[in-house]
Amino acid sequence: MKTKFFTLLLSVILLSCNGDKKKESLDLTNQVEKEDTFNVTLDVVVKKEDVLHMYYTTDTATNFGDKAPISIGVKGSEASQKVVFQIPEVDLPKVLRFDVGNNLDQDEIIINSITLEYLGKTRSFVGKEMAFFFRVDESNCDCDIEKGLIKGKVVDGKRSTPLIYPHDQNLSAEIDKLIKQK
Repeated sequence: MKTKFFTLLLSVILLSCNGDKKKESLDLTNQVEKEDTFNVTLDVVVKKEDVLHMYYTTDTATNFGDKAPISIGVKGSEASQKVVFQIPEVDLPKVLRFDVGNNLDQDEIIINSITLEYLGKTRSFVGKEMAFFFRVDESNCDCDIEKGLIKGKVVDGKRSTPLIYPHDQNLSAEIDKLIKQK
């Protein structure tokens, strides 16, 4: 009798727990669907551990100091890795800026591509095309855009952080096209 009672009790407990888990996962699924993001993916080779930063504005002004950057740490690797920056849909960007290679001992960084993604639509920039949408701060870095190589300049024994700015109107128009694309 006791065995049947415990079996029944255990069954009731397990069934009620499974019901709770299903409800939690449904809530999580609904939450993810509501949190659409605008993703910016850098396909890069960063040989030493570092932190990459992305700034953005929601207008075409380049006042990047108004918002804190989205910062992502990367492990050093000889292999290509994808670094994904996520911007909430409520804050859709117009222009982007990247600070790459804050590590003072960083070797050159290779940027294979920059990809924008919004609601399943993507736009990638590779090689020479990157130069049409982005420019480097030549006072801080050396760059071979065709090969995607970027390296901080060393001045008075101190390495500068390479900065990548938008060609404002070109990038803004391309982001607008991606957002409005059906």
